[in-house]
Formats: sequence, structure tokens, C-alpha cells
Amino acid sequence: MRAKAFVAVATIFTLGSCRSPDEVVRPTELSLQRGRSESLADPTFFTNAPGAPAFAAQSVTFWAVKGSDREVSLFYQKRPDRSDSTEFVRFRVRRRSLLSRPDGSPIANGDSVQITLSISDPSQLIVDFQPAGLTFNPSRPAELEFKMDECDLDLNHDGVVDHVDQVLLQSSQVFRQEAIGLPWVPTSTVQSSVDFKAKVDGFTRYAVAY
Repeated sequence: MRAKAFVAVATIFTLGSCRSPDEVVRPTELSLQRGRSESLADPTFFTNAPGAPAFAAQSVTFWAVKGSDREVSLFYQKRPDRSDSTEFVRFRVRRRSLLSRPDGSPIANGDSVQITLSISDPSQLIVDFQPAGLTFNPSRPAELEFKMDECDLDLNHDGVVDHVDQVLLQSSQVFRQEAIGLPWVPTSTVQSSVDFKAKVDGFTRYAVAY
């Protein structure tokens, strides 16, 4: 979906459950074969490509309502040669996703919660989700999608995009960090080209890395 303006917009949505043939399911942490020497506390994050446009907004706030499907996005500024801006992050809350508030109290049908997404580190494309401690129904989790179209695909930064970068791309996942200073942990990820999708059961910090 492309934006018509340089703001993030929350909309009612319907999402199909079919998976396209080119989507790849990334394993969870327990079965992950990373093939790299760094620890999970220090993954290599994606970065924007040289010349990528700035973000239209670095944060967006919306109201999620139990009983309603909601969707919100963050976008880049529109390139002069394009009719629409490029989407960076899309976050979806299903109508039965909201479970409990940060204090542990249950969220009743019709109750609303104010949610904020912020790009807390533009250099590593880390997105912070608030309020911390908000939880989602594990059987109906919220859904997070990173669209890395404006990212630098020379992932090893050797000056050329080649088969090595393709291998790194295929090993990339959505990572989460519970709090600053804690390890980054890979989540089960569905990848299609340069789009990465993950289920969200609670609020923390998220980014794409390998």
C-alpha cells in the first residue's frame, strides 16, 4: 500500500491468510542456524541506502480498539520522481488481539489503548513500541511488517551487491529487544523479497537484522 501524504495513517483493514510461494519462514531462536560468530546480543542491523529519502515522520500514534481491526504505517518522504511515498513499517492490530494493559488488567471488548510507534534509532532502523508492557492474545497476535525497499542491500558493505549479500538477506529476521541493554532475540519471521513479517505478542523494540 502506498501513502497519499507524508503522514502515517491508521485504517480499518482485512488481511488474507494465504502465503505466496516466494515467502520464506525463518525459524525461531531455538532452531536458528546463524553461521556467524557474533552473539545474539549484537546482530547486524539493516541501514538505509545512500540517497534514501528521510522519514516523513519518525513516530505515529493511534488508538487500538478491542473489537476492531486497525492498521498504522510509517513512511519515507516521497521521492521527486515517484507519485507515492515508500512505506517502511506497517503494524496491524486484529479485533481480538488486545489482551491486557501494562498493569496486567484485562482489556474488555470496546476498550481502547493508545499506541505509539517511534523510530528510536534511524541509523539502525530500530522501532520502539509503547506502552511498554501491553500484551496481545497469543492466539490472535498483532502483526508487524518491515518493508526494506529503501535499505542498503550491500549488507556486508564491500561496495558491491552480490551473492554474499543475497545469503545474508536470506538469513535476516525480525529481532526484538525487551529493553535497552538486553540481548536482541530473533523472532519467527516470514520473508518475501525484502519484506519481513512477524507476530507481536508484547511491546518492545524491533528491527531487521542478520
